[in-house]
Amino acid sequence: MGLTRITVPRPLHYQVRLGYYIQSPLSLPPFTVSTMTPNWLVLAPFPLARISRVTGIRFCAEPGQAGKYVRLGLYNSGSNGLPNRLVHQSAAIGITGGYVPAEDTTIDRALHAGLYFAAAVANSTTAKFFMTYQAINLFEADPESAIYPTFGVVHAFGSLPDPCPAPPALMRDTELWAIQLRISAQSG
Repeated sequence: MGLTRITVPRPLHYQVRLGYYIQSPLSLPPFTVSTMTPNWLVLAPFPLARISRVTGIRFCAEPGQAGKYVRLGLYNSGSNGLPNRLVHQSAAIGITGGYVPAEDTTIDRALHAGLYFAAAVANSTTAKFFMTYQAINLFEADPESAIYPTFGVVHAFGSLPDPCPAPPALMRDTELWAIQLRISAQSG
């Protein structure tokens, strides 16, 4: 599939419970877990329908892996709708034990309405992270038959790259990594 552009149909409206973590409005609740390739930056689409204050990013692992880490981030989209500039990145967050929500609460950013990409990179070989099916398909020219993919790109564990390396590879066409955002306020 030649990936050149993503278009988000307007309007895309959905209900947000302020102060709570939510998944991309394109997805259903988490349904499974999957091992994420180490040193592979994953990018899950996350459209914001209104100006939103983002105050947390979370990605849950079950099981985690002792002594291993995940780094979370958020990218905006370029004029082609693909991941572009880094908006925020977390420090390395430990993913040990059983059900582990790797959470970054250092983000406090007001973001304009638009398409963003929640990002994660881990150095674990065995930790399994939550995934979800897509609920809404918005990719390609025909939204009726389209998909909204998760992207990935090789990136050694550490600070997230800025800008996002191009072009990211299409990873999954019906599943999304269940990276969640906490939105504390909306306007517009």
